[in-house]
Amino acid sequence: MPQAHALLDSALQSTLLPAAAAAFGFAPSSLRVNEALVVKYDAASGHNALPVHVDFSLLTLNVALSPPAAYEGGGTWLQPVLTRTGRGASVLYVRATRTGLLRCIRT
Repeated sequence: MPQAHALLDSALQSTLLPAAAAAFGFAPSSLRVNEALVVKYDAASGHNALPVHVDFSLLTLNVALSPPAAYEGGGTWLQPVLTRTGRGASVLYVRATRTGLLRCIRT
């Protein structure tokens, strides 16, 4: 876990926080991580989706950790669009956005 924390901190400082700040007009130093989650979906176990919800934090950044060829189905639903990104790509959106993760049918 310490390596994952260091990797996240590095990406936050060099890329993610400055990009979020620029997109929404904040100073990068005013942004903080409220919660960092790694969610692994497994089609066979039934842990394969998230219901529609509104996130607690002001901004949410989803980063794809798997290449699209590693699974079938899935994608991040942001009312009213569906995004499906490649490994390392991200989607940044504001709290008022209703979101959900679509069902993966193969992992």
